[in-house]
Amino acid sequence: MPSSQLGKAVPIPLRVDDEFRRDYPTTPNAKLAARYDVSTVTILKWARRLGVRKDPEYRRGVQRSNASKRSLTVEQREHLSQRARGRRASPETIAKAMETKRRNGTILSGSRHPFWKGGRPTGAGNAASMRRDWRHTTYAATHPSLTFDSIWTTG
Repeated sequence: MPSSQLGKAVPIPLRVDDEFRRDYPTTPNAKLAARYDVSTVTILKWARRLGVRKDPEYRRGVQRSNASKRSLTVEQREHLSQRARGRRASPETIAKAMETKRRNGTILSGSRHPFWKGGRPTGAGNAASMRRDWRHTTYAATHPSLTFDSIWTTG
């Protein structure tokens, strides 16, 4: 393109219209630019003028392939983590995450959970007795002259 044409609108060749309308939704802009010997910016301008858009399914595929190639640095991960902190997830997002965890078997439960206590029965009665036992053993340890029976009888 001569320098006198730089910055001026590039007309859409008539022969391009039908073929371009058909191919634009599912073809990368770089391939179209090479085919028509113009820049990708010109391809975008032609598409806007003709009122054509990329196919949503095609865009999803491109985004998915780009995301799979991307790897984040530690700083980028930290930045994303800071931005996401405090943000509420929608019920759909939570349901999707739980479904993924169920499918992958990564829900921590039972002996795989870090707070697993060995399967002790739980409940109000048990918690109270554990608290009472701890209190009495601690008190008895600090007052060796007292026995367990003397604690109960001297109440």
